[in-house]
Amino acid sequence: TSFPSQEMIAAEIIDKVLPPLSSSNKKFNKWIESLNDPKLSDDLSKLEKAALDDARLSHQYQAIECVGLIAGTSSDVKVRKDMIWKLVNIATKKPKLTLLCRRACERAAFLLGFRCLDDLYDDLAPHLLVKWVESSRGLCNLPILLTSPFVTKELCRRFPNEILLMVTDEGGWSYDFWRMGEVEGDEGVENRLLDERVLPTFLHDIGPILIPLILVSPTIYGLNGEDKEKNFETTTYIREYVLTLTKEESDEQIAKILRFHIRDIFGFVFVLQGDQDNTALQDACHNASQYLRRCVSDAHIEREGAKQAFLVLRRILMLHCKSFSVAGHGEMCLDPKLFIDGIKCVSKQLTKPSSDRPCAGFLEPAGSSLTECVVIVKYWLSKSLNAQQRENASGTFSLLCIILRESIEDHTIQSHELRFCLLSFISIILEPENSNVCPSILESLKSVLGVLFSASNLEHLAVDTTSTLHKLSLSLLQVHQNAYVSFYRICMATFNCFQFNQKTSRGLLNGIDDTENLEFTCNEQSQSINLLKTIISKKLDFDERLLANTMMKSFECLEMIASSGTLPFEDILGAEDFSHPHGRHRDVFSNHNEKFCIETLHKIIPKNPGGDHYHDMDTEYE
Repeated sequence: TSFPSQEMIAAEIIDKVLPPLSSSNKKFNKWIESLNDPKLSDDLSKLEKAALDDARLSHQYQAIECVGLIAGTSSDVKVRKDMIWKLVNIATKKPKLTLLCRRACERAAFLLGFRCLDDLYDDLAPHLLVKWVESSRGLCNLPILLTSPFVTKELCRRFPNEILLMVTDEGGWSYDFWRMGEVEGDEGVENRLLDERVLPTFLHDIGPILIPLILVSPTIYGLNGEDKEKNFETTTYIREYVLTLTKEESDEQIAKILRFHIRDIFGFVFVLQGDQDNTALQDACHNASQYLRRCVSDAHIEREGAKQAFLVLRRILMLHCKSFSVAGHGEMCLDPKLFIDGIKCVSKQLTKPSSDRPCAGFLEPAGSSLTECVVIVKYWLSKSLNAQQRENASGTFSLLCIILRESIEDHTIQSHELRFCLLSFISIILEPENSNVCPSILESLKSVLGVLFSASNLEHLAVDTTSTLHKLSLSLLQVHQNAYVSFYRICMATFNCFQFNQKTSRGLLNGIDDTENLEFTCNEQSQSINLLKTIISKKLDFDERLLANTMMKSFECLEMIASSGTLPFEDILGAEDFSHPHGRHRDVFSNHNEKFCIETLHKIIPKNPGGDHYHDMDTEYE
């Protein structure tokens, strides 16, 4: 359960209980000197100082391990991200603790369901980069913990003794160990550090996120307000990025980098500029556009924008799928309408040949289609590594469902596109790994069916998708029954456990007379039913709300299909194993909520409600 102030409370408590990990050794040494007993001999004084030093290091190590465990087990997503950033920040301020911070991050990645540390950083890249920009530190100061966790892992595996000696040595961390030796460069032979070779690759990989993030950040006005000396302007970050990648800080190279990231910049700007309530973001988007036009000619922007319009659309979908963060504003929860308006801006503002179809939607001018977008989002959903990524991908699919509803209402969608979208619903809800997002997917399906079965669309769209609706109905039946069976078994397992405990608590009393009534917890059957009702209510309130929502949403979708008259009622509920589930006390479940049992549809909807609206299935198949 999440509470409004739990993030602030958790951050405040963590900062209080953890030791000052970023404190300098000078302060600690000064405090140690005050604790030393001047009467002790030199040898004993050295031993006491070494013991206190070891205690301090042990305390820091335990604190970092605790931060990693909080990041991997917290139920609040914002707290997880802040704890990972805390580890990256510690590794930046105190490189001596880099390896321990890496170990804590790796444990957090494992607890969160990621395969490796790179997957965790890829998922949190927007948040970590925003935090880095807000700290007003240069890109060259990015720690190797963030730029290449693979390199640190390989070095620890191949050179454990050297790194252990370096970490435990009084001199502390030394970047001389990371020196790669003499490397042929443009200016002759030069010595280069390992992180200097890793950093360009890292910056190139995160460029699609970093470049637009820098342009729309308020650093150009001064991020920290009064302390302007520590502020990095936008041009400073851009020039540092270009210098790191190309070894040249010229306007030509800056224009080349910006041309390469036109699609990423437009993806950010088109979404954020629609937020009318945030004037600061609108000004930042305007400045980003002006900066881009100062560096790149308008002709090139229009030409590349027309070529990459479909990539801008994909970038907008990716921004919706991942958390949207902006420097100075933190993580933002934007209205889905802003993303749809951003996609429409792609169609209007970027030059693209018009579609051959007279009644085309706003996706076709952008060089894409609803079918292509659904395929992309389904791929992201299938590649999700944990529940949070799956939830984000399902949210993006719900965004496409809003576009689908608008296309149905505007009559800009063709029958084959609609059938493909309905089949996509089938493949998603039947996937067992999508059980946690099934209620939200079914809610989106319900909204689509509501528009599809409206009076204006029932004739020319709903009838053309009869065969697909039949498949969808059978899939909804299967989803409902799987959820019902799972919920039934969970409740009955608890119910039988209570029965057994109550029966055994009586010992041998009435053991012979009560043999025939083992299924009851008491002599009267009503008490047993009341116990089962209580168990069902408690399960719905705490543990199994997801299964209940799945049953109710799938029931509502089936009810809409049956009431529309596009299919014969017998085709939907003809299977006895679906309409009449087996098991004891099923009446108790149906009385608690009529949507828990499919057979309730027999009582709600009359058979053959609109026989003239559907075709014979053999004719439809032909």
